[in-house]
Amino acid sequence: MLQLVPGYQIEATIHQSHKTIIYRAVREADRQKVVLKTLRTPHPTRAEIAQLQHEFQLAMRLIDVPGVIRVESFERYGHSVAMVMEDAAGIDLACYLRESRAAARNPFSIDSFFKIAMDIVQILQGIHRAHIIHKDINPRNILWNESTGTTRIIDFGISTELSRERQDVSTANLLEG
Repeated sequence: MLQLVPGYQIEATIHQSHKTIIYRAVREADRQKVVLKTLRTPHPTRAEIAQLQHEFQLAMRLIDVPGVIRVESFERYGHSVAMVMEDAAGIDLACYLRESRAAARNPFSIDSFFKIAMDIVQILQGIHRAHIIHKDINPRNILWNESTGTTRIIDFGISTELSRERQDVSTANLLEG
């Protein structure tokens, strides 16, 4: 196992984007499984650090909203930072749908489909009640744990607070998220 962030043993890479890497890890202090979201570059800019910290702060405001991935801490290490989150042990819906197509099977029963849809609606209702707009709801940002039937919404990287959202006239025709 790799140790990138002190106090955490990396078990696997879950996802990589051009800005971040997400790992499944074990916290050494209590042997708890967690997920670490780190910045891809070993020497990130202040703006990159601020963006991850903003995501952490918004997610902390949603700590009491059922179905939102739980953030636990924001850790500094070396010249970088990591956001520590619960390990919901699910699979994102995009991956689940790809695997279902590859296996030539129906991805969901009608009951499962409607349960997931209702879960998503209820989670978004809680997020919106907290005056936060996710801005990136898509199958990659919805985790589903088939064995427990739980649904989680993840990745608040481009989310914003509703009260602070301002539509700029110069960008009115551009889509965000």
